[in-house]
Amino acid sequence: MSFNFLLDEYPNEVIVEEVVYKVNTDFKCILSIIQLLDNDLFCEQEKIINSIRIFYGNNIPRNTSLAFNELIGFIQLYQEEKTNSKKHNKVIDYTIDSGLILSAFMQVYKINLIETNLHWFAFSCLLENISDEQIRLIQIMNIRSMEIDENYSAKQKQRIRKLKKEYSLEKQEDISNDFANSFFLGVKGGQNK
Repeated sequence: MSFNFLLDEYPNEVIVEEVVYKVNTDFKCILSIIQLLDNDLFCEQEKIINSIRIFYGNNIPRNTSLAFNELIGFIQLYQEEKTNSKKHNKVIDYTIDSGLILSAFMQVYKINLIETNLHWFAFSCLLENISDEQIRLIQIMNIRSMEIDENYSAKQKQRIRKLKKEYSLEKQEDISNDFANSFFLGVKGGQNK
């Protein structure tokens, strides 16, 4: 059963092994968890433990595996993952696009995300439903998801490829990883194993 954004009360707790746990539902908390889970500088176990600490605070369930599953379900708004044979490109990165997201919320909703506490479910709903084509975030997301039709002229294809390359998230992630790797190599005294 899917969540009704108008009628259902936004959850502020989860149940793990029949025990109710209060959780941090603010979008900034969830974004920090997502950022942590995407960070290659941590091993999987560190990501899980630290994200659980952020989400549950001082009251961490004993069964960390179930606790983490509840956390992921919460982030996904308890919606089933829609399987589709077509590969979906990532069109938004909460870190790289943070300025665009901030600006879009100001333009569309007059909400200053820096000064606002907003439930993750509300934030997700608002973000997903920004549709004004004049908003820079939407323009860039559209470019990232754009398919190059074989019926386009060579000039159109070249323009789209150029825009997709300019706003590609892959290059941003590679730059971040290269910087992190060179930083840690420098910290280790340039030792390469």
